[in-house]
Amino acid sequence: MTQDIKLRDIGYVSLGIRHGEMAHVLDSDAGLVRLEKFDGSQISWRPAIQQNMIAYKEMSLEVSVGDEIRFTCNDYVLGVLNGDRATIVNLDLQNQILTAQKMDGRLIALDLNIHQHLDYGYCSTIHSSQGQTTERIFIDADTKSLTTNENSFYVAISRAKTEAIIYSDDKSALPESMGRDNQKEAALDLDVGLGE
Repeated sequence: MTQDIKLRDIGYVSLGIRHGEMAHVLDSDAGLVRLEKFDGSQISWRPAIQQNMIAYKEMSLEVSVGDEIRFTCNDYVLGVLNGDRATIVNLDLQNQILTAQKMDGRLIALDLNIHQHLDYGYCSTIHSSQGQTTERIFIDADTKSLTTNENSFYVAISRAKTEAIIYSDDKSALPESMGRDNQKEAALDLDVGLGE
């Protein structure tokens, strides 16, 4: 188990961890997670009690100049929010600095010696794309998924300005799955057929 743990909003003085500090998960047992800090010291974390920490899976991304990236965590120092996108404009491998340009034109320098909260920006979920538009979109429409419904289809298709291409596992079942009503009902709205 090699996940990173990062503090969300506050540091835990009792654990000797400061806000923003990261540690590796070594193992867990009976509600106790053993962490190793980057200085090599080990601490025990109880997620049920100390809830202001987030687990991330550590991974490497191969990127090049021109690639689009997506920030996966708020970073108020850099001025980025979860979901913000940027294009890589320079990679300084000697100094381990990645420079990216946000959609508003602002340049951001990222120190690659520090764990960054990034992912590829070439695709997104329907929920994270709400409020955004693009020239073309490609929709992965799984007809067997319960999340494929009228609402999700509308959000997905309305992101495109000029072209929308739909890929589906079953072309004949697509109209029915995209027409599913996802209206949430309260118990008082249901007609349960009780006697009059």
